[in-house]
Amino acid sequence: IGRIVNNRLIWSAKLNETSDALPGEIQLTGLELNMENTYKNKQADSILIISGIVPSVPGERAIEQFIKNLKQNDKFRQDFPRIEPPSTEVTGKGNKRFTLKCYLAKKYLLGKISSIPKGGK
Repeated sequence: IGRIVNNRLIWSAKLNETSDALPGEIQLTGLELNMENTYKNKQADSILIISGIVPSVPGERAIEQFIKNLKQNDKFRQDFPRIEPPSTEVTGKGNKRFTLKCYLAKKYLLGKISSIPKGGK
């Protein structure tokens, strides 16, 4: 029981840490936890996908600052030790859309997988 309690992820704290890391120019458009592959393959990663939009003028600089802020936050980095470089695209209005993939620490995967009933639900 102690291992389960100690390896529990507090999502409200992760949302606060994400919000605190945001430069003022960025607007979040989505947060998604992709755990689908975790149920099928015990070696797969669970990924927090963060989507947002930023005006093209501070564009790349603001996105880079956001990633730097997340990586400098010790609590966020403990739970999401790897952040992939963002994928970006320019919209018709000259804004930049971006997507970040933040990989959940393996210690959480082991606790989740062992408690999944047959059938993956």
